[in-house]
Amino acid sequence: MKHIIIITGASSGMGAEFARQIYAQHSGAGKTTEMWLIAREKDKLNQFARELTGGDIAVRTFAFDLCGANGAGRVNDMLATESQNGKFIVDLLVNNAGFGTYGPFDETDPIREMSMIDLNCTSLTGICGFVLPHMQRGGRIINVASLAAFLPLGNFAVYAASFTTAGFSLQMKQAAIPALGHDWGEAEYAWDDENSTVTATKVCKRDETHVLKETAEIIEVVIVMPACVTVGQATCTAEFTNPEFTTQRETRNIP
Repeated sequence: MKHIIIITGASSGMGAEFARQIYAQHSGAGKTTEMWLIAREKDKLNQFARELTGGDIAVRTFAFDLCGANGAGRVNDMLATESQNGKFIVDLLVNNAGFGTYGPFDETDPIREMSMIDLNCTSLTGICGFVLPHMQRGGRIINVASLAAFLPLGNFAVYAASFTTAGFSLQMKQAAIPALGHDWGEAEYAWDDENSTVTATKVCKRDETHVLKETAEIIEVVIVMPACVTVGQATCTAEFTNPEFTTQRETRNIP
């Protein structure tokens, strides 16, 4: 099962530092498979990604503009494409992408202000919603905001308002992430040497540490005695209480 960490705004600043420290902490832990780094500037992002070496985590880069619903939709498309390649879990999402404007409101470009809201609010909300179904209990989301959301400053009117997502994040802490449930693999059956018991085992595809196991004793033995020129047969039957397992029969020759 692939385990993924996603970091946005990862080419520089806090996003890059998140990536450095998370890469160092998770390398060698044996769980995280890939780290996805998302930022707008391709060359800058790829140059930074080359710093993340020496660990066992594959680093993938995705260069595009995250702004607004279209940007969040690109993330959703990435997740959908990954789903076609097999099952995976997002262990950690760091929503760091964002920017700010400065100046009196009546002197600031309205288009620039709206783009800031699209990135700081719309995109963050959409990415959280798209990633959440791919997380399981214990998954984490870090939404980077600003103290300006709580202590607005002069010439930062819209910037401060755009970080009211801090309140959204507080509410998200109270939302339980539903368990995905087990996705059991094929059952394997093993008879003991004396044909007196059979042990059935299933391993969860999502987490190999989750194992379903039951040992059943023989409830019926049918014996066909051997004759002069023909071998006999002993057929043993075992039934399981767990409906995940099916009744097993083992036939052995009697010389």
